[in-house]
Amino acid sequence: MIDFAHEVAERSKHPRLRDRTVDMPPGVDASSFASAARRDVAAEARGLIAPMKCVEAVLASLASPFAEGMQIERAFFVELLNGSESKALRHAFFAERAAAKIPDVPDNTPTRPIRNAAVIGFGTMGGGIAMSLANAGIRCACSKQSRRHSTAASLSAGATGKRAQKRQADSGAGRDSGGTAAPRAEIRGAA
Repeated sequence: MIDFAHEVAERSKHPRLRDRTVDMPPGVDASSFASAARRDVAAEARGLIAPMKCVEAVLASLASPFAEGMQIERAFFVELLNGSESKALRHAFFAERAAAKIPDVPDNTPTRPIRNAAVIGFGTMGGGIAMSLANAGIRCACSKQSRRHSTAASLSAGATGKRAQKRQADSGAGRDSGGTAAPRAEIRGAA
């Protein structure tokens, strides 16, 4: 079967992509294209190694024959596969799945819906947690240490909530089964 596939491939009149050359657009030289590609990807993928290696692999196709380009790409792949970034991403992948499983709790254990939550503290993190809960339709009571902080938190939550309500209204999302707007955060300060 494989011999037949090779025979058909050899007889094919269709040009193979590996035999095509890559032509730059008129007025663009390879070095300026390479510089722009490196700059754009470096800005977009700040601190990541793999996207820059992808750029280098594509740029190798401009300057090298196909077989040599394949070797360059393979070398990049092996380097990235054995690198710390790849190991960290694999660790995070499996850690996310392990975190979702609670030992000794069967998969068919019934769950209860979460309708109310409380957040103590309404700084950057507490505010983000409260808005995430509110956007998920969970009524959220927030507590802050002082009335001054409560006022600032209320203003922040109100502005964020209004933006979220507008997005939800525009998309038609954020409604419960009764057609009312999803609950928002309620902030309580110290007496």
